[in-house]
Amino acid sequence: MPHWTDRLRIVSLAVGVAALVILLASAVILDHVIRRNAYENIARVSEDTALSLNRLFINMIWPRYAAFLTTAHRFDAQTIYNHLLTQNLLSEAAALTEGTRILKFKLYDRRGLTVFSSRPEEIGSNKYSSPALQAALTGTVTSALEHRARFAAAQGDLQDVHIVQSYMPMIDHAHGPEPVAVLEVYADVTDTYHAVTARVNQSRIVIAAVFGAAFLLILWVAFWAEREIDRRRRENTDLVFAKREAELASEAKSQFLANMSHELRTPLNAIIGFTELIEQQYFGPIGNRRYIGYARNVLDAGRHLLQIINDVLDLSKIEAGKMEVTPVDYDADALARSTLALFEKEAAAAGVELALDIPAPLPPAASDAGKLRQVLLNLLSNAVKFTPPGGRVLLTVRSVQGWLSFRISDTGIGIHGRDMAKVMAPFGQVGHPFSRRRGGTGLGLPLTRQMAELLGGRLEISSQPGRGTVAEVWLPVRLQAGEAANAA
Repeated sequence: MPHWTDRLRIVSLAVGVAALVILLASAVILDHVIRRNAYENIARVSEDTALSLNRLFINMIWPRYAAFLTTAHRFDAQTIYNHLLTQNLLSEAAALTEGTRILKFKLYDRRGLTVFSSRPEEIGSNKYSSPALQAALTGTVTSALEHRARFAAAQGDLQDVHIVQSYMPMIDHAHGPEPVAVLEVYADVTDTYHAVTARVNQSRIVIAAVFGAAFLLILWVAFWAEREIDRRRRENTDLVFAKREAELASEAKSQFLANMSHELRTPLNAIIGFTELIEQQYFGPIGNRRYIGYARNVLDAGRHLLQIINDVLDLSKIEAGKMEVTPVDYDADALARSTLALFEKEAAAAGVELALDIPAPLPPAASDAGKLRQVLLNLLSNAVKFTPPGGRVLLTVRSVQGWLSFRISDTGIGIHGRDMAKVMAPFGQVGHPFSRRRGGTGLGLPLTRQMAELLGGRLEISSQPGRGTVAEVWLPVRLQAGEAANAA
């Protein structure tokens, strides 16, 4: 399966190619639009000039020659050409177009017959089949820009010229709305064409520069993306190796802690057992009672060390995924009362009040009761330990929509928000003078949180310095064996 960076590289390449195609297509389209608009504008301006000529012809010349021109189809071309009116019209046409860019104009009757041309030898030709002529006979003006290598103008033959050829209907309103004839005008736009072409070429240069810069930008982005993809891939590879190394180190650490804990617990249990025998004077009285006090100190220290070792071992098992959860039916009310009773002596010695609140009967529950008791023991131990004399610790148990809440609130020293992450990390401790006097390893809360999650629940803690802490464990009322396996 392709690596995600390979897929990203393919996507980047596809986007770059698509952008290049779009740029090229846009440049071609834009160039075409600019050229078309420029040359259409030439034809439009020339057409306006031709329309002015058409209006002059229909108003000034046509009334005097209409009778002859509309009946000229009865004569042959030579007769039309030699007619006195044709000669007079040639003189007037020359005067009318003098000083203009008009090279030639023709007049067609409704049959398409050339009844007049400023190039006389063209008189008598028929262009009835011309689409432009047919359009003019319906009242439509048409114009087209063309290049002619050779053009027969009224003044003589011309080479390499650009012309605008316009067909215009001639409407004599005295005879109705239908065209009585069609006037064809050829205008010389060579100079204008070259000037416009020069401007179009300049526009092309600008377009090429803009789109070239855009293309270079795309190339740069693609190059940068390629380097970024390679960098991300290297980083990802490094992270994978680092993650694997961290996992191996964590496994080795957990295995080491488990082995060390086991090796320490065996002799420590022996120390505790023999110390209990001495402290209880099981085989007879001890001569000096001070040794009994020493034995009690050794016993307390041994039990404390054993608790630390048990916590480390439990934490290692959870991290290694080897902690087993065995759900059994239990009485949540009785479990809460018996667990709280274990702290009565310690709380009384510390001057801390213990209280239990179960506002409503609790439903039958199922979970790993031993681990739940350990969770409550850890939280109650912290609450009593960090509550000054005269303070209060309250355990509230309630059922809420399929969940059991074990809420332990105290009036102790509290925790700053900035320190919350620290106390929830293994071996994390806050440098408060009161907490330093109380000792501890910093394993209680991390172990409690992971054990609550192992039981399918969660631990929520809120605290305010100087006002106390609230630790609430939420567990499902009935943890099924399959859910426990998934949690583990």
